[in-house]
Amino acid sequence: MSLVVALIWGALDRGRTDLRQLDRWFRIYLRLFLATVLFSYGWAKVLPVQFPALGPERLSESFGEASPSGFLWAFMGYSKAYMAFGGAGEVVAGLLLCFRRTTTLGALIGMAVMSNVVALNYAFDVGVKIDSTCYLLALTYLAAPTPSVSSTCS
Repeated sequence: MSLVVALIWGALDRGRTDLRQLDRWFRIYLRLFLATVLFSYGWAKVLPVQFPALGPERLSESFGEASPSGFLWAFMGYSKAYMAFGGAGEVVAGLLLCFRRTTTLGALIGMAVMSNVVALNYAFDVGVKIDSTCYLLALTYLAAPTPSVSSTCS
């Protein structure tokens, strides 16, 4: 579906040479979308609901029975301070993305936090590797300077 939309858009918008307006709206969309994502993940860690505390069933399980992502969930559930620290970074980054003037700072903080999340997701085989990688790439786009395009293209 994305390919069809891109082909139609490319055919209809062939003559446009100045894409600053499109970039501005895309950046607004990314800021709000990423702020929402970072808030949801961040608050789930600050108010410890994403990773449950270690219960008797987890503590009675041998290490050999746990999956790689099970190890991560056990580690995060045990280390409430680390979980809250990561969640606070996500919340701060999301808050800074809500305002145009603090977008770059929010994107840089978000990149630092999401780099850790992406590394954990790949290292422990968590099923949302592609999602977290896309969020990291989108934050990188927001952190990059806005290209200056002259009003006349040659």
